[in-house]
Amino acid sequence: MEKHTALGRWQILKKVIDGELSLRQASFELNVSYRQAVRMKKAVMDKGVRGLIHGNTGRKPTNALSEEVRSIIVDLSKNGAKSLNDTRFAEMLEKEHRISVSRETVRQIRREQNIPPLKARKRSKISILDGQPREGMCLFWDGIISKWFPESEYACCLIAVIDDASGRCITARFFPFEESAVYLWALQHVVVTCGIPKQIIQDKNSLFQRKDSDWSIEEQLRGRPEPTQVGKALEAFGIEQVFVKTKRQKRYFERIFEQLNICLVEELQHENITNINAGNRFLAEKFIRTFNRRYALSCDAIADCWKKPKPECDAERICGFYYNGKISERGTVDIGSIFIPLDREYNKAILGPEKLEVRQLLDGSWKVYYQNRIIGRHAPTPLLEPVRARIRPKRNTTRASECIWVYPENS
Repeated sequence: MEKHTALGRWQILKKVIDGELSLRQASFELNVSYRQAVRMKKAVMDKGVRGLIHGNTGRKPTNALSEEVRSIIVDLSKNGAKSLNDTRFAEMLEKEHRISVSRETVRQIRREQNIPPLKARKRSKISILDGQPREGMCLFWDGIISKWFPESEYACCLIAVIDDASGRCITARFFPFEESAVYLWALQHVVVTCGIPKQIIQDKNSLFQRKDSDWSIEEQLRGRPEPTQVGKALEAFGIEQVFVKTKRQKRYFERIFEQLNICLVEELQHENITNINAGNRFLAEKFIRTFNRRYALSCDAIADCWKKPKPECDAERICGFYYNGKISERGTVDIGSIFIPLDREYNKAILGPEKLEVRQLLDGSWKVYYQNRIIGRHAPTPLLEPVRARIRPKRNTTRASECIWVYPENS
């Protein structure tokens, strides 16, 4: 007979009552203190063996899950909520049915009913950068193209920026297409609201890394091509670009945005949002804040290493489309069919043949810069993706062709 069961303890204490064993020896046998042995002896003399049984034995815990709630969980798991994982299912129960249960409780009930997990996987042991302990050290960004609004006939692009250390969604916004302006907007928003991060991890994309073979003389001497429009902005801020290369890194990269993707699809359907404008208002006013409260670490739980921009660092200028401009005979800077007038104190005689920096800002307006001074402005025009074009060389020359950024004509 096991001596630590109620019946085993009763047999030992019966020997004490019969005088066959001292109470001190019985306390050693029962592995309890002497004072506890005294109380146990008194309970046995008053109630017999029932005195050794705990009073809550056989009673149902007050926090136990009722059979009604259990049946609701099983029915929803088999019928209406098959596409939800355990975490999202627990959130749905609390939000729609006012049933507060933990994810672990949902998991246990579902596995008892042989309901498999939505996605079985092993946790990755190594991230791309072996985990980052400080916010702002490493960001992930990606343009997710999907049919976010089922009533719409076309897919659109969601740009999302997530911090690796805290899991916080820094920003998110819908755009009709995936283009350089999408990432430049996200970069400007991050720098203005949070600061300059150390690294950005991104998928291989022609918007980040040029893949053409038209290299100018300067590029051949430099040994690397001129950066893309997004690459220029990242270099200007001093942000290191890290590209996803291996399959393991690709899986980790996709998992970073998986929870955001699942939550956003469900919330858009729940809120009956059917267009981009309403979706952007929902992201800014509600979704990002709710998502960070549920899944991200708090600011007090993790340090940050955001770098503050210098006073001379103009985020609006850096995150605009870049063009090289020269003064024409009429005294304007010509970019395609756009003629940008210059201030009166600047003319061709003063500036000479020097190339000027021309920027089209994200609001469509144009500015001409000379030694960090704005010397020309133009009203907003359609924001179009710059095209890298080859300038036809003069005849009877063998030099490499020169390439420049050209503003495409709006047909």
